[in-house]
Amino acid sequence: MSDVVSKGTFFLWQLLLARWLGDAGYGIYGTIGALIVVGGSIVDFGMGLIVVREVSKRPRDAGRFLAATLAIQPLLAVAGYVGLGLAAWLLGYDAELRSLLSLAAASLLINAVGNICHNQLIAAERMDLPAAISVVHVLSLVGLAATALWMGTGLRGLYIATLAAGALRSGLYWFALSWTGRAAVGPLDRATVRELFQSGLPLAVMAFLTLSCMHIDKVLTVALVGKEPAGHLAAAAVIPFGVVQLLNTTILVAILPVMARLAKETGQALSRLIAVLSLLTVALGLPAAVLISGMATTLCAWLFGDEFLPAGRALRILIWYTSLAMLVNIYSQGLIVQNRQSRLMAFRTVGLFFAVMLNLALLPRLGIVGAATASFVSEAVVLAMMAGSFTAPPDWWTRIKRTGSRLALAALGLAAVTWWLRDYMHPLLVGAVGLPIYAALIYGTGAIGTEEKDLVRRLVAATPAGGVILGWLNRGHCDQ
Repeated sequence: MSDVVSKGTFFLWQLLLARWLGDAGYGIYGTIGALIVVGGSIVDFGMGLIVVREVSKRPRDAGRFLAATLAIQPLLAVAGYVGLGLAAWLLGYDAELRSLLSLAAASLLINAVGNICHNQLIAAERMDLPAAISVVHVLSLVGLAATALWMGTGLRGLYIATLAAGALRSGLYWFALSWTGRAAVGPLDRATVRELFQSGLPLAVMAFLTLSCMHIDKVLTVALVGKEPAGHLAAAAVIPFGVVQLLNTTILVAILPVMARLAKETGQALSRLIAVLSLLTVALGLPAAVLISGMATTLCAWLFGDEFLPAGRALRILIWYTSLAMLVNIYSQGLIVQNRQSRLMAFRTVGLFFAVMLNLALLPRLGIVGAATASFVSEAVVLAMMAGSFTAPPDWWTRIKRTGSRLALAALGLAAVTWWLRDYMHPLLVGAVGLPIYAALIYGTGAIGTEEKDLVRRLVAATPAGGVILGWLNRGHCDQ
């Protein structure tokens, strides 16, 4: 529940922020945010996952790992800060953007302490404390930032408020960790430091490549076509981000233990699960893609204001890119649980190369439509390579043809409804009418098979309210 509150609040804040800052201001905000996300991969250096994995297995070594990360990661934060400043200079950003980046990037150091404590608490299986702190952090961030903007302090005030909320978060994490009795144990153990660097390096490279692929369009848009188009692109990316968080991230977290177990048994069982999960993801992603692409311009004007109307052109493409990205995330997780990170890094490197080259070629000619196209094509290349790394079940291509044709029929029905109603109804009402029709077509054509239905039940059972939902459904079935 706390995860829903924090993510939902932050998503709504992003929508409001676009209206508050305007297209040029939101372009600066989106570019700086993209750079800081990529810089965060340098600070973490894959150590967060290593700490959670090792400390959960060896709780007695928690203090030793805490001391090592407290010594290493602040230094990595400084390196990330310098690296972002150098990148902004090489990209030719103006003095205003570089000045704001130098302020905002201080969050790399402030957040490092909180992230270190967060990993220790997760390793100790104290998920309640990070959940509560996450809600407090997001609410304080929104409250402080809104106050700063209301007072007319602009982006500089916004980033000062962000740093203050980050400091509160790190302070709460430090207090929570101390309250649980965990403390750093010295002197600094060189073997632990070496283990963190050696084990974290492949994860750090993979995270850097993945995040760079996701955000290279925003980073290059300001440099090549200006701040206003960058604001339109950043606004267009907010909605796909929400779709991924709702329809993909939650499912992948719930299914991770199952995938890990199957990876230890047979590759064929894991491939079967990934194939079924992919079909289910397509079935869930199609209605979002059809509805949002069909009403992209109207949706952007309603959510962000009329000055963001050009964002609709990019959103039409980005929402279909999102459908590819959700499938890529499934295959990525499959490769990780099989310990095939080197292959995943190779795929991400190819994807980043395509993304950079296509953005450089298309952005000056097509603007943000070119950026969205570059994202779609590069993600399609990555998906093709990843899908080729898994062996399809024997009956899979026959099933793909059968299920694909039925999903296409349902999508066409939804597209017709969207096209017919979009000029007469509010976007939310169009969705309220169209989604039941899509669901009825899915059910009526039998597009979702037994395996997909069983997987849905397992995913529902993994949610906090899953037992209640399944109990209600079972009672309803028995009553019938």
